[in-house]
Amino acid sequence: LGFKFEVELVCRVYGVNTPEIAGTTKEAGLASKAAAEDMLVRESGGNVFARTYKSGKDKYGRYLAEIFYTNAQGIVMNLGEQLLTRGLAKPYAV
Repeated sequence: LGFKFEVELVCRVYGVNTPEIAGTTKEAGLASKAAAEDMLVRESGGNVFARTYKSGKDKYGRYLAEIFYTNAQGIVMNLGEQLLTRGLAKPYAV
């Protein structure tokens, strides 16, 4: 936001469905979560931005958002598309 303001938002990634991190899909869910964190922290170098959909939070307190980051080559990447490409998520009809 500038002026040293920071905002922390809980988001659901637009257009993808990842495995749950509990129950029978726990291992796959944790792998998907770790990969997303790696992309947003290590690969992005801290350059992350979001485009939200809808005007408020869902019933779980999350915003629906497309998450973008800039990789080391300066290319803007879409987190959801990367999760799909890497086989860590499935398409979700919104």
